[in-house]
Amino acid sequence: MALPVDGTSGIRVKIANEELWRQFHKHTTEMIVTKSGRKLFPKIEYQLEGLQPDANYALVLHIERVDDIRYKFTNGEWVAAGRADPRTPSRPIHHQDGISQSGKAWMRGVVCFDRVKLTNSTQDIGPNVQLYSMHKYRPILHVYRINDALPYSPTSMYQQMQNQLIPMAIVFKFDYGFYCCNSLSKSKCYQIKNRA
Repeated sequence: MALPVDGTSGIRVKIANEELWRQFHKHTTEMIVTKSGRKLFPKIEYQLEGLQPDANYALVLHIERVDDIRYKFTNGEWVAAGRADPRTPSRPIHHQDGISQSGKAWMRGVVCFDRVKLTNSTQDIGPNVQLYSMHKYRPILHVYRINDALPYSPTSMYQQMQNQLIPMAIVFKFDYGFYCCNSLSKSKCYQIKNRA
């Protein structure tokens, strides 16, 4: 049984590298998906405040499709091109530093999901996140308060989260979305990536 979440209104999450995301957003952010998986750039980085220092929390990242539209890049911009492919369940991404950590540990510095890779392979069973090319997505961070008296594995914890046995403390949705593609279409984004 999970501990009840109390005092969650004081939890604050912000994008640690927001200025970089803002630069990309200004020119329409694109992420490349490949069969073997490609890392995101800009990286997904958060700063958390207001967690109870001695309580344990699990951070789970999801990448959510923004709408039911398939896009195409034409005349220098992304435009609607029809109905989207069927939705697939979003694979949960646990932070690479562990299933859960203390609030103090999460608040110590920047929390970076820099090992996340995007794939367009429906056969991928590894840690990569399967997304469709020509669709728009955004990252969502779920923060869960964990009862440290219970043993957890990633599988059992995720099942308990799905069944709402572990209460969610906060959900943080990125203000910035991105289009998935097989190669960068926006030359300005390519220039920013090379400078960063």
